[in-house]
Amino acid sequence: MAVVFAMASAANTGVKQGTWFLIDQVVAIFLAVMYFQAFDSLLDFSDFAPQNHVLVSLTHAIAMLAMVLGIAWFLRNDGIALAVLCGAGAHIVSFSSIHAAASIQNKVWLSMSYSGAMMVFGLVVLGLGLAIIGYLVYSAKKRANVSELDDFMDKTDDLENDFGAMAFSVVFTMFMRYLLTGHHPVDDDTDFDHSAAQRSRMFIYACVCLVVAGFVVSYCSKKAEQYQNNYAVKRVMNFVTTVAAMNVAWAFLYWGEWEFFEALYPGEAIKGRVMFAIVTTCLGCLAMVGLTKVPRSASKGEMANVMKVALTAISLLIAWSWELCFDAAMEQMVVGAAHPAGLKIASTLALFTIVVPVYRYYIKPACIANSPDA
Repeated sequence: MAVVFAMASAANTGVKQGTWFLIDQVVAIFLAVMYFQAFDSLLDFSDFAPQNHVLVSLTHAIAMLAMVLGIAWFLRNDGIALAVLCGAGAHIVSFSSIHAAASIQNKVWLSMSYSGAMMVFGLVVLGLGLAIIGYLVYSAKKRANVSELDDFMDKTDDLENDFGAMAFSVVFTMFMRYLLTGHHPVDDDTDFDHSAAQRSRMFIYACVCLVVAGFVVSYCSKKAEQYQNNYAVKRVMNFVTTVAAMNVAWAFLYWGEWEFFEALYPGEAIKGRVMFAIVTTCLGCLAMVGLTKVPRSASKGEMANVMKVALTAISLLIAWSWELCFDAAMEQMVVGAAHPAGLKIASTLALFTIVVPVYRYYIKPACIANSPDA
C-alpha cells in the first residue's frame, strides 16, 4: 500500500495516471469477480441439470447487460454516475457473459463432441451471437434517440465491447489450452495435474500472445482512430483490440495457476494463491511503469486506447489473482460444514455495500481527475 500510495502521488504524470487507472480497474474487477464466484457457487449449490444451467447462465448474462444499459439511459446526463456505472458495470456484465459462454461451450457443444472442430464451431456461433446482440442494442439506442450523445455512446459501447470480447477471449483461450494440453476445462473442479512440458507450452503461448497483442492492439487502435466516423469499423477494431489483450491476460493466468498451485505450492491452496497474487501485482506494476516509458509515436487518441487496453489486461491479472485468495479463504472457512454459496453471497453483498459508495464518491472522481483527458 505504501508503494501504491507513492506511485499514485508520483511527480511523473504517466506513472500517476497509470496507477490511478489500475486502482480504478482492480477495485471494479475484484468486485466483479466476487459476484462471478458467488453466482457460480449458487448455481453449483442449486445442482441444475446441464441444460437448465446453460439457460440460467445465458438469461442472467443478457438480463445483466439489459439492466446496466437501461440504468445508463436514465443516468445519461450525469457524467460521473454514468462513468461509475459503465466502468464497474462493464466488468459485472463481462464476467456474466464469460459464465454464459463457457457454460454453452462446455455443456452444449462439447457434450455433443469433445473435439477441436466442435470448439471452433462454438467460437463461430459465439461470434455470430455477439454480433446479433450488438446490432440489436445499437438499433435500440437509435430508437431511443441517444445515438448522438457522444459520452453515452462511448461509455456504453465500451461496456458492450467488454461484454463480448471477454467472453470470446476466454472461450478462445480454453480452445488453445485444449490444443496445447489435450484437455478442455469442463468445470471448476479440474485437478492440477499438468506436466512441466504443458506448463512450458502455456508460458510460451502467453509470451507469443503478448508479442502478437503488441502488433494487433497498435494496428487496430490506429484503424479505430482513423475510422472514427465509421461506427461499424470502429466497433470491430475495438473488439479485436480487447480480445488480443485479454488473450494475454488469460494465458498468463492459466500458466500462473498451474505453476504456483501445482508445481510450486502443491496442496497449499491459500499460500499458492497469495504468492501468485504478490508476484502478479509486482510484475503488473512494473509493466505499468514500463508502458509509461514507451515513446509516444502514435496520436494521442490512439496511444490512450493502447494504454487503456494494456492496463485493463494488467488489472485483470492483479484483481483475479487476489480474488482467488479471498475465494480460497472463504471455502476453507466452511469446508466440511456447509456449502460456500451462502458465505460467498453474503460477503459479496457486504463488500459491495462498503466499497461501492467509496468507489463512487472518492476513487472514481480521483481517477477521472487523473485521466489523460483531465
